[in-house]
Amino acid sequence: MSRANPILMWLVLATGPLASAPALAAGPPLPAAPQQQFPPGEVIENVVSLSDPSQSYAVYLPLAYGPDRVWPVLFAMDPRGRATIPIDLFRAAAERHGYIIVSSYNTASDTDGDPNTPAMQAMLADTPQLFFADGQRIYLTGFSGTARVGWYFATRLGDRTAGLIGFGGGLPTRFALPEAVPFAFFGSAGRTDFNYEEMLALDAVLAERGAVHRFESFDGAHEWGNAETCALALDWMELQAMKSGRAETDPDLVEALYRERLRVAIELEEAGDTFGAFHLYRSMVEDFAGLRDIGEVAEKVDALDQTDAVRDGVELQGTLTQRSDAYFEVLSRFLRQIQTEEELPQLGDVLRDLEISSLKREAADPASRLEADAAQRLLEKVFVNAVFYGPRELFRRGEPHRALLLLEVADAITPDDFDVLVSFARTYALAGDANKALEALQRADEIVTLQASWLEEDPYLQVLVDEPEYQALLRRRRH
Repeated sequence: MSRANPILMWLVLATGPLASAPALAAGPPLPAAPQQQFPPGEVIENVVSLSDPSQSYAVYLPLAYGPDRVWPVLFAMDPRGRATIPIDLFRAAAERHGYIIVSSYNTASDTDGDPNTPAMQAMLADTPQLFFADGQRIYLTGFSGTARVGWYFATRLGDRTAGLIGFGGGLPTRFALPEAVPFAFFGSAGRTDFNYEEMLALDAVLAERGAVHRFESFDGAHEWGNAETCALALDWMELQAMKSGRAETDPDLVEALYRERLRVAIELEEAGDTFGAFHLYRSMVEDFAGLRDIGEVAEKVDALDQTDAVRDGVELQGTLTQRSDAYFEVLSRFLRQIQTEEELPQLGDVLRDLEISSLKREAADPASRLEADAAQRLLEKVFVNAVFYGPRELFRRGEPHRALLLLEVADAITPDDFDVLVSFARTYALAGDANKALEALQRADEIVTLQASWLEEDPYLQVLVDEPEYQALLRRRRH
Protein backbone atom coordinates (compact mmCIF):
# COMPACT_ATOMS: atom_id res chain seq x y z
CA MET A 1 0.00 0.00 0.00
CA SER A 2 1.46 3.37 -0.96
CA ARG A 3 1.68 6.32 1.36
CA ALA A 4 -1.02 8.15 -0.62
CA ASN A 5 -3.65 5.53 0.07
CA PRO A 6 -5.95 5.83 3.09
CA ILE A 7 -5.90 3.40 5.93
CA LEU A 8 -8.86 1.18 5.18
CA MET A 9 -11.05 1.95 8.19
CA TRP A 10 -9.99 1.55 11.80
CA LEU A 11 -12.38 0.01 14.26
CA VAL A 12 -14.21 2.11 16.83
CA LEU A 13 -14.90 -0.38 19.61
CA ALA A 14 -18.19 -0.41 21.45
CA THR A 15 -17.93 0.05 25.17
CA GLY A 16 -18.27 -2.87 27.55
CA PRO A 17 -16.57 -6.25 27.52
CA LEU A 18 -19.58 -8.09 26.07
CA ALA A 19 -20.89 -5.41 23.75
CA SER A 20 -22.35 -6.50 20.43
CA ALA A 21 -20.26 -6.14 17.31
CA PRO A 22 -19.70 -2.40 16.79
CA ALA A 23 -19.94 -0.40 13.62
CA LEU A 24 -16.81 0.29 11.65
CA ALA A 25 -15.90 3.91 11.11
CA ALA A 26 -13.78 5.18 8.27
CA GLY A 27 -10.42 6.38 9.46
CA PRO A 28 -8.53 9.40 8.25
CA PRO A 29 -6.05 9.19 5.36
CA LEU A 30 -2.41 8.72 6.17
CA PRO A 31 -1.19 12.03 7.63
CA ALA A 32 1.30 14.15 5.77
CA ALA A 33 3.17 14.33 9.05
CA PRO A 34 2.25 12.40 12.19
CA GLN A 35 1.07 14.49 15.12
CA GLN A 36 4.05 13.26 17.16
CA GLN A 37 7.48 12.09 16.07
CA PHE A 38 9.07 9.01 17.64
CA PRO A 39 12.67 7.92 17.10
CA PRO A 40 12.87 4.52 15.37
CA GLY A 41 14.82 1.76 17.08
CA GLU A 42 14.04 2.98 20.59
CA VAL A 43 11.40 2.01 23.14
CA ILE A 44 9.29 5.09 23.87
CA GLU A 45 8.15 4.23 27.37
CA ASN A 46 5.30 6.64 28.07
CA VAL A 47 3.00 7.98 25.39
CA VAL A 48 -0.18 9.65 26.62
CA SER A 49 -3.14 8.85 24.39
CA LEU A 50 -4.37 11.60 22.07
CA SER A 51 -7.94 10.34 22.20
CA ASP A 52 -8.11 9.53 25.92
CA PRO A 53 -5.58 11.19 28.23
CA SER A 54 -6.38 8.66 30.96
CA GLN A 55 -4.70 6.02 28.81
CA SER A 56 -1.01 5.56 28.04
CA TYR A 57 1.17 3.07 26.24
CA ALA A 58 4.72 2.28 25.15
CA VAL A 59 5.79 2.25 21.51
CA TYR A 60 8.50 0.62 19.44
CA LEU A 61 9.20 1.52 15.81
CA PRO A 62 11.67 -0.56 13.77
CA LEU A 63 14.83 1.15 12.63
CA ALA A 64 13.72 1.13 8.98
CA TYR A 65 10.39 2.79 9.81
CA GLY A 66 9.42 5.68 7.57
CA PRO A 67 6.68 7.18 5.36
CA ASP A 68 7.58 5.16 2.26
CA ARG A 69 5.19 2.33 3.20
CA VAL A 70 2.68 1.26 5.81
CA TRP A 71 3.70 -1.08 8.61
CA PRO A 72 1.94 -3.93 10.41
CA VAL A 73 1.01 -3.17 14.02
CA LEU A 74 1.20 -5.46 17.04
CA PHE A 75 -1.03 -4.32 19.93
CA ALA A 76 0.17 -5.83 23.21
CA MET A 77 -1.86 -6.27 26.38
CA ASP A 78 -0.12 -7.31 29.58
CA PRO A 79 -2.48 -8.49 32.36
CA ARG A 80 -0.77 -6.20 34.88
CA GLY A 81 -0.27 -3.22 32.60
CA ARG A 82 3.49 -3.80 32.33
CA ALA A 83 3.73 -2.34 28.85
CA THR A 84 7.47 -2.76 28.30
CA ILE A 85 7.52 -6.51 29.01
CA PRO A 86 5.91 -7.63 25.72
CA ILE A 87 7.87 -4.98 23.83
CA ASP A 88 11.14 -6.40 25.16
CA LEU A 89 10.04 -9.94 24.23
CA PHE A 90 8.86 -9.11 20.69
CA ARG A 91 11.32 -6.33 19.89
CA ALA A 92 13.95 -8.37 18.00
CA ALA A 93 11.37 -10.09 15.81
CA ALA A 94 9.49 -6.82 15.25
CA GLU A 95 12.73 -5.25 14.11
CA ARG A 96 13.46 -8.14 11.75
CA HIS A 97 10.00 -8.15 10.15
CA GLY A 98 9.16 -4.45 10.38
CA TYR A 99 6.36 -4.32 12.97
CA ILE A 100 5.21 -1.35 15.02
CA ILE A 101 4.50 -2.38 18.63
CA VAL A 102 2.00 -0.45 20.75
CA SER A 103 1.66 -1.79 24.30
CA SER A 104 -0.80 -0.52 26.91
CA TYR A 105 -0.13 0.43 30.54
CA ASN A 106 -3.85 0.12 31.33
CA THR A 107 -4.74 -3.46 30.40
CA ALA A 108 -5.49 -5.88 33.24
CA SER A 109 -7.06 -9.19 34.17
CA ASP A 110 -8.62 -10.55 37.37
CA THR A 111 -10.05 -7.12 38.15
CA ASP A 112 -13.53 -5.70 38.54
CA GLY A 113 -14.89 -3.81 35.55
CA ASP A 114 -13.45 -3.72 32.06
CA PRO A 115 -10.17 -1.82 31.77
CA ASN A 116 -9.25 -3.46 28.46
CA THR A 117 -11.85 -2.01 26.11
CA PRO A 118 -10.87 1.64 26.77
CA ALA A 119 -7.20 0.66 26.56
CA MET A 120 -7.71 -0.90 23.13
CA GLN A 121 -9.96 1.95 22.01
CA ALA A 122 -7.23 4.46 22.80
CA MET A 123 -4.52 2.54 20.97
CA LEU A 124 -6.72 1.92 17.93
CA ALA A 125 -7.91 5.53 17.77
CA ASP A 126 -4.39 6.97 18.07
CA THR A 127 -2.57 4.64 15.69
CA PRO A 128 -3.69 6.13 12.34
CA GLN A 129 -2.93 9.62 13.67
CA LEU A 130 0.55 8.76 14.87
CA PHE A 131 1.94 6.07 12.60
CA PHE A 132 2.13 4.95 9.00
CA ALA A 133 0.22 1.82 9.94
CA ASP A 134 -1.27 -0.91 7.80
CA GLY A 135 -4.97 -1.10 8.66
CA GLN A 136 -5.20 -4.56 7.09
CA ARG A 137 -2.41 -6.07 9.16
CA ILE A 138 -3.42 -5.65 12.78
CA TYR A 139 -2.06 -8.18 15.26
CA LEU A 140 -2.90 -8.58 18.93
CA THR A 141 -1.10 -10.37 21.71
CA GLY A 142 -1.86 -11.00 25.36
CA PHE A 143 -1.03 -13.25 28.26
CA SER A 144 -3.45 -15.09 30.56
CA GLY A 145 -6.58 -12.95 30.99
CA THR A 146 -5.57 -10.52 28.25
CA ALA A 147 -4.99 -13.45 25.89
CA ARG A 148 -8.63 -14.31 26.48
CA VAL A 149 -10.03 -10.83 25.82
CA GLY A 150 -7.87 -10.73 22.71
CA TRP A 151 -10.45 -13.02 21.11
CA TYR A 152 -13.15 -10.37 21.59
CA PHE A 153 -11.08 -7.61 20.06
CA ALA A 154 -9.70 -9.73 17.21
CA THR A 155 -13.22 -10.82 16.28
CA ARG A 156 -14.64 -7.27 16.43
CA LEU A 157 -11.89 -5.99 14.19
CA GLY A 158 -13.12 -8.34 11.48
CA ASP A 159 -10.86 -8.65 8.47
CA ARG A 160 -8.55 -5.97 9.90
CA THR A 161 -7.19 -8.68 12.21
CA ALA A 162 -4.38 -10.60 10.59
CA GLY A 163 -3.44 -12.57 13.69
CA LEU A 164 -3.84 -13.16 17.41
CA ILE A 165 -1.03 -14.44 19.65
CA GLY A 166 -2.18 -15.83 22.99
CA PHE A 167 0.02 -17.03 25.86
CA GLY A 168 -1.32 -19.08 28.76
CA GLY A 169 -5.02 -18.38 28.25
CA GLY A 170 -7.65 -19.73 25.88
CA LEU A 171 -11.15 -18.52 25.14
CA PRO A 172 -12.98 -16.12 27.45
CA THR A 173 -16.04 -17.25 29.37
CA ARG A 174 -19.28 -17.11 27.37
CA PHE A 175 -17.40 -16.43 24.13
CA ALA A 176 -18.81 -18.17 21.06
CA LEU A 177 -15.95 -19.25 18.83
CA PRO A 178 -16.87 -18.46 15.22
CA GLU A 179 -17.39 -21.47 13.00
CA ALA A 180 -14.89 -19.91 10.62
CA VAL A 181 -12.06 -18.11 12.42
CA PRO A 182 -11.05 -15.29 10.06
CA PHE A 183 -7.57 -14.67 11.42
CA ALA A 184 -4.47 -16.72 12.21
CA PHE A 185 -4.04 -17.83 15.83
CA PHE A 186 -0.72 -18.67 17.47
CA GLY A 187 -1.20 -20.18 20.92
CA SER A 188 1.54 -20.94 23.40
CA ALA A 189 1.99 -22.05 26.99
CA GLY A 190 4.79 -23.02 29.32
CA ARG A 191 5.10 -26.75 29.79
CA THR A 192 4.26 -26.36 33.48
CA ASP A 193 1.50 -23.77 32.94
CA PHE A 194 -1.75 -24.75 34.69
CA ASN A 195 -3.55 -23.66 31.50
CA TYR A 196 -1.43 -25.89 29.24
CA GLU A 197 -4.15 -28.52 28.65
CA GLU A 198 -6.66 -25.76 27.96
CA MET A 199 -4.40 -24.40 25.24
CA LEU A 200 -3.96 -27.87 23.74
CA ALA A 201 -7.74 -28.36 23.73
CA LEU A 202 -8.25 -25.01 21.99
CA ASP A 203 -5.68 -25.98 19.37
CA ALA A 204 -7.60 -29.20 18.71
CA VAL A 205 -10.90 -27.31 18.29
CA LEU A 206 -9.27 -24.88 15.86
CA ALA A 207 -7.92 -27.83 13.87
CA GLU A 208 -11.41 -29.36 13.66
CA ARG A 209 -12.77 -26.07 12.29
CA GLY A 210 -10.04 -25.73 9.70
CA ALA A 211 -8.66 -22.54 11.26
CA VAL A 212 -5.16 -21.29 10.59
CA HIS A 213 -3.52 -22.14 13.89
CA ARG A 214 -0.33 -23.19 15.62
CA PHE A 215 0.50 -24.25 19.18
CA GLU A 216 4.01 -24.04 20.60
CA SER A 217 5.14 -24.86 24.12
CA PHE A 218 8.20 -23.52 25.90
CA ASP A 219 10.17 -24.13 29.08
CA GLY A 220 8.28 -22.16 31.69
CA ALA A 221 5.18 -21.89 33.85
CA HIS A 222 2.29 -19.40 33.65
CA GLU A 223 4.05 -16.49 31.95
CA TRP A 224 4.69 -14.69 28.70
CA GLY A 225 6.63 -16.84 26.26
CA ASN A 226 10.35 -16.20 26.05
CA ALA A 227 11.87 -14.06 23.30
CA GLU A 228 12.55 -17.15 21.19
CA THR A 229 8.89 -18.16 21.29
CA CYS A 230 7.74 -14.61 20.56
CA ALA A 231 10.08 -14.54 17.57
CA LEU A 232 8.66 -17.86 16.38
CA ALA A 233 5.16 -16.37 16.66
CA LEU A 234 5.98 -13.39 14.43
CA ASP A 235 7.93 -15.61 12.00
CA TRP A 236 4.83 -17.78 11.71
CA MET A 237 2.57 -14.75 11.26
CA GLU A 238 4.77 -13.57 8.39
CA LEU A 239 4.32 -16.92 6.66
CA GLN A 240 0.55 -16.70 7.12
CA ALA A 241 0.50 -13.13 5.77
CA MET A 242 2.28 -14.32 2.62
CA LYS A 243 -0.09 -17.28 2.21
CA SER A 244 -3.18 -15.11 2.67
CA GLY A 245 -1.99 -12.36 0.34
CA ARG A 246 -1.71 -9.73 3.09
CA ALA A 247 2.02 -9.53 2.39
CA GLU A 248 4.10 -10.16 -0.71
CA THR A 249 5.88 -13.50 -0.77
CA ASP A 250 9.55 -13.16 0.12
CA PRO A 251 11.30 -16.31 -1.14
CA ASP A 252 14.52 -15.53 0.74
CA LEU A 253 12.67 -15.18 4.06
CA VAL A 254 10.66 -18.34 3.40
CA GLU A 255 13.83 -20.27 2.73
CA ALA A 256 15.64 -18.88 5.76
CA LEU A 257 12.76 -19.76 8.09
CA TYR A 258 12.43 -23.21 6.53
CA ARG A 259 16.14 -24.00 6.91
CA GLU A 260 16.19 -22.84 10.53
CA ARG A 261 13.20 -24.99 11.45
CA LEU A 262 14.69 -27.95 9.58
CA ARG A 263 17.93 -27.55 11.52
CA VAL A 264 16.10 -27.64 14.85
CA ALA A 265 14.04 -30.67 13.82
CA ILE A 266 17.16 -32.58 12.77
CA GLU A 267 18.85 -31.71 16.06
CA LEU A 268 15.84 -33.00 18.01
CA GLU A 269 15.84 -36.23 16.05
CA GLU A 270 19.57 -36.75 16.49
CA ALA A 271 19.23 -36.09 20.24
CA GLY A 272 16.68 -38.88 20.51
CA ASP A 273 13.57 -36.68 20.81
CA THR A 274 11.70 -38.42 18.02
CA PHE A 275 8.31 -37.28 19.28
CA GLY A 276 9.39 -33.62 19.38
CA ALA A 277 10.98 -33.87 15.94
CA PHE A 278 7.79 -35.43 14.54
CA HIS A 279 5.69 -32.50 15.76
CA LEU A 280 8.12 -29.98 14.30
CA TYR A 281 8.27 -31.71 10.91
CA ARG A 282 4.49 -31.90 10.85
CA SER A 283 4.15 -28.19 11.61
CA MET A 284 6.56 -27.44 8.76
CA VAL A 285 4.32 -29.31 6.33
CA GLU A 286 1.39 -27.11 7.40
CA ASP A 287 3.31 -23.84 7.54
CA PHE A 288 5.30 -23.99 4.30
CA ALA A 289 2.76 -25.67 2.02
CA GLY A 290 2.15 -23.35 -0.91
CA LEU A 291 5.30 -21.33 -0.23
CA ARG A 292 7.98 -23.90 -1.19
CA ASP A 293 8.37 -27.61 -1.82
CA ILE A 294 7.66 -29.62 1.35
CA GLY A 295 8.40 -33.09 0.02
CA GLU A 296 11.36 -33.84 2.29
CA VAL A 297 9.57 -32.93 5.52
CA ALA A 298 6.37 -34.68 4.42
CA GLU A 299 8.41 -37.86 3.96
CA LYS A 300 9.88 -37.44 7.44
CA VAL A 301 6.40 -37.08 8.94
CA ASP A 302 5.23 -40.27 7.21
CA ALA A 303 8.32 -42.19 8.33
CA LEU A 304 8.30 -41.03 11.96
CA ASP A 305 4.56 -41.58 12.25
CA GLN A 306 5.22 -45.32 12.02
CA THR A 307 7.81 -45.42 14.81
CA ASP A 308 7.21 -46.77 18.31
CA ALA A 309 8.56 -43.53 19.79
CA VAL A 310 5.84 -41.44 18.15
CA ARG A 311 3.09 -43.95 18.88
CA ASP A 312 4.17 -44.15 22.51
CA GLY A 313 4.35 -40.35 22.71
CA VAL A 314 0.82 -39.95 21.33
CA GLU A 315 -0.48 -42.58 23.75
CA LEU A 316 1.27 -41.01 26.73
CA GLN A 317 -0.01 -37.56 25.82
CA GLY A 318 -3.55 -38.91 25.67
CA THR A 319 -3.13 -40.63 29.04
CA LEU A 320 -1.82 -37.45 30.65
CA THR A 321 -4.73 -35.44 29.24
CA GLN A 322 -7.23 -37.94 30.66
CA ARG A 323 -5.50 -37.78 34.02
CA SER A 324 -5.65 -34.00 33.97
CA ASP A 325 -9.39 -34.07 33.22
CA ALA A 326 -10.04 -36.54 36.05
CA TYR A 327 -7.90 -34.55 38.47
CA PHE A 328 -9.78 -31.39 37.64
CA GLU A 329 -12.97 -33.06 38.84
CA VAL A 330 -11.32 -33.98 42.16
CA LEU A 331 -10.01 -30.44 42.60
CA SER A 332 -13.38 -28.94 41.70
CA ARG A 333 -15.12 -31.06 44.33
CA PHE A 334 -12.65 -29.88 46.97
CA LEU A 335 -13.12 -26.24 46.01
CA ARG A 336 -16.91 -26.59 46.14
CA GLN A 337 -16.54 -28.22 49.55
CA ILE A 338 -14.55 -25.25 50.81
CA GLN A 339 -17.17 -22.85 49.51
CA THR A 340 -20.34 -24.64 50.66
CA GLU A 341 -19.93 -27.23 53.41
CA GLU A 342 -20.23 -26.19 57.04
CA GLU A 343 -17.66 -28.70 58.32
CA LEU A 344 -14.32 -28.38 56.57
CA PRO A 345 -12.15 -31.45 55.92
CA GLN A 346 -8.87 -32.10 57.70
CA LEU A 347 -5.69 -30.94 55.98
CA GLY A 348 -4.24 -34.45 55.90
CA ASP A 349 -7.32 -35.80 54.12
CA VAL A 350 -7.18 -33.00 51.55
CA LEU A 351 -3.48 -33.55 50.81
CA ARG A 352 -4.14 -37.27 50.37
CA ASP A 353 -7.14 -36.78 48.08
CA LEU A 354 -5.25 -34.24 45.96
CA GLU A 355 -2.19 -36.56 45.81
CA ILE A 356 0.11 -33.70 46.73
CA SER A 357 3.04 -35.83 47.94
CA SER A 358 2.99 -38.21 44.97
CA LEU A 359 2.65 -35.34 42.50
CA LYS A 360 5.66 -33.60 44.02
CA ARG A 361 7.70 -36.78 43.63
CA GLU A 362 6.61 -37.18 40.01
CA ALA A 363 7.37 -33.55 39.23
CA ALA A 364 10.90 -33.98 40.57
CA ASP A 365 11.56 -37.26 38.70
CA PRO A 366 13.79 -36.66 35.65
CA ALA A 367 12.99 -40.07 34.12
CA SER A 368 10.14 -38.73 31.95
CA ARG A 369 9.99 -35.06 31.02
CA LEU A 370 6.39 -35.33 29.80
CA GLU A 371 5.16 -36.97 33.01
CA ALA A 372 7.15 -34.64 35.27
CA ASP A 373 5.77 -31.56 33.52
CA ALA A 374 2.24 -32.96 33.69
CA ALA A 375 2.55 -33.54 37.45
CA GLN A 376 3.86 -30.03 37.97
CA ARG A 377 0.93 -28.61 35.99
CA LEU A 378 -1.50 -30.32 38.36
CA LEU A 379 0.33 -28.88 41.34
CA GLU A 380 0.25 -25.45 39.75
CA LYS A 381 -3.50 -25.79 39.15
CA VAL A 382 -4.05 -26.53 42.84
CA PHE A 383 -1.66 -23.80 43.91
CA VAL A 384 -3.22 -20.94 41.92
CA ASN A 385 -6.69 -21.85 43.18
CA ALA A 386 -5.49 -22.24 46.75
CA VAL A 387 -3.46 -19.04 46.97
CA PHE A 388 -5.32 -16.67 44.66
CA TYR A 389 -8.75 -17.45 43.22
CA GLY A 390 -10.18 -19.33 46.21
CA PRO A 391 -9.14 -16.86 48.95
CA ARG A 392 -10.22 -13.88 46.86
CA GLU A 393 -13.77 -15.21 46.61
CA LEU A 394 -13.86 -16.12 50.32
CA PHE A 395 -12.63 -12.64 51.27
CA ARG A 396 -15.52 -11.17 49.29
CA ARG A 397 -17.90 -13.38 51.22
CA GLY A 398 -16.40 -12.40 54.55
CA GLU A 399 -15.28 -15.95 55.36
CA PRO A 400 -11.50 -15.75 55.79
CA HIS A 401 -11.44 -18.80 58.10
CA ARG A 402 -12.26 -20.99 55.10
CA ALA A 403 -9.32 -19.54 53.19
CA LEU A 404 -6.87 -20.79 55.82
CA LEU A 405 -7.32 -24.40 54.71
CA LEU A 406 -6.65 -23.42 51.10
CA LEU A 407 -3.46 -21.63 52.13
CA GLU A 408 -2.30 -24.60 54.15
CA VAL A 409 -2.62 -26.70 51.00
CA ALA A 410 -0.63 -24.10 49.03
CA ASP A 411 2.02 -24.07 51.76
CA ALA A 412 2.32 -27.85 51.51
CA ILE A 413 3.03 -27.50 47.78
CA THR A 414 5.52 -24.64 48.08
CA PRO A 415 6.63 -23.97 51.68
CA ASP A 416 7.63 -20.42 52.63
CA ASP A 417 6.41 -18.95 49.36
CA PHE A 418 6.14 -15.15 49.36
CA ASP A 419 2.65 -15.05 47.82
CA VAL A 420 1.38 -17.67 50.24
CA LEU A 421 2.73 -15.76 53.22
CA VAL A 422 1.15 -12.51 52.04
CA SER A 423 -2.18 -14.33 51.62
CA PHE A 424 -1.80 -15.78 55.10
CA ALA A 425 -1.23 -12.26 56.45
CA ARG A 426 -4.37 -10.95 54.74
CA THR A 427 -6.43 -13.92 55.88
CA TYR A 428 -5.35 -13.72 59.52
CA ALA A 429 -5.88 -9.94 59.49
CA LEU A 430 -9.44 -10.36 58.23
CA ALA A 431 -10.02 -13.16 60.74
CA GLY A 432 -8.98 -10.85 63.58
CA ASP A 433 -5.70 -12.60 64.48
CA ALA A 434 -3.25 -9.68 64.35
CA ASN A 435 -0.34 -11.63 65.83
CA LYS A 436 -0.38 -14.34 63.17
CA ALA A 437 -0.98 -11.75 60.45
CA LEU A 438 2.09 -9.79 61.54
CA GLU A 439 4.16 -12.95 61.84
CA ALA A 440 3.28 -13.89 58.23
CA LEU A 441 4.12 -10.36 57.06
CA GLN A 442 7.50 -10.48 58.79
CA ARG A 443 8.29 -13.81 57.13
CA ALA A 444 7.23 -12.47 53.74
CA ASP A 445 9.41 -9.38 54.27
CA GLU A 446 12.43 -11.61 54.82
CA ILE A 447 11.91 -13.13 51.36
CA VAL A 448 11.00 -10.00 49.38
CA THR A 449 11.31 -6.55 50.93
CA LEU A 450 7.83 -5.13 51.31
CA GLN A 451 7.20 -1.60 50.13
CA ALA A 452 5.63 0.89 52.51
CA SER A 453 3.28 2.15 49.80
CA TRP A 454 1.99 -1.38 49.21
CA LEU A 455 1.47 -1.99 52.93
CA GLU A 456 -0.48 1.26 53.26
CA GLU A 457 -2.64 0.61 50.20
CA ASP A 458 -3.48 -3.07 50.67
CA PRO A 459 -7.15 -3.03 51.74
CA TYR A 460 -6.95 -6.32 53.64
CA LEU A 461 -4.17 -5.14 55.94
CA GLN A 462 -5.74 -1.89 57.10
CA VAL A 463 -7.15 -3.56 60.22
CA LEU A 464 -3.52 -3.79 61.40
CA VAL A 465 -2.87 -0.06 61.18
CA ASP A 466 -2.97 0.49 64.96
CA GLU A 467 -0.65 -2.43 65.76
CA PRO A 468 2.83 -1.26 66.96
CA GLU A 469 4.65 -4.00 64.99
CA TYR A 470 2.84 -2.98 61.81
CA GLN A 471 3.80 0.66 62.33
CA ALA A 472 7.39 -0.40 63.02
CA LEU A 473 7.45 -2.34 59.74
CA LEU A 474 6.09 0.71 57.92
CA ARG A 475 8.78 2.95 59.42
CA ARG A 476 11.55 0.56 58.41
CA ARG A 477 10.25 0.42 54.85
CA ARG A 478 9.91 4.19 54.52
CA HIS A 479 13.63 4.61 55.09
